[in-house]
Amino acid sequence: MRATIIAVLCLAITAADAQQQGHLSLHDRIGIRTAVRAITSAPVLDITPIIEQHPVAGAIPVKEYLAGPIRNHKITNTPIIAYERTDRVDVRTGSDATLTGKSYIVQKGPGGWKVISRGGWIH
Repeated sequence: MRATIIAVLCLAITAADAQQQGHLSLHDRIGIRTAVRAITSAPVLDITPIIEQHPVAGAIPVKEYLAGPIRNHKITNTPIIAYERTDRVDVRTGSDATLTGKSYIVQKGPGGWKVISRGGWIH
């Protein structure tokens, strides 16, 4: 019975996070959700890795595009390298339907994932 509940929970988290981008493992996503749940009962809407412009220890280089001026009725895009952190994420909670929720910065440390910043969120 207990194994069934855990399996269903893991499948639900995996399905909910299927749209998420980033290099976060299922174990990390569970830790992030647990840290946020300790602060709020609002549902987690999305988990987004923090992107840095400069190299950071442990960050993964990712190709992104910087939108430039419009030329010949097209937006020019310049490819750049950004750095996706695997130890710090932004988590949105609440409800899009009722326009409620907050944003949390969650960071991984030696003891696991912890909320390091709370803020409002404008829908």
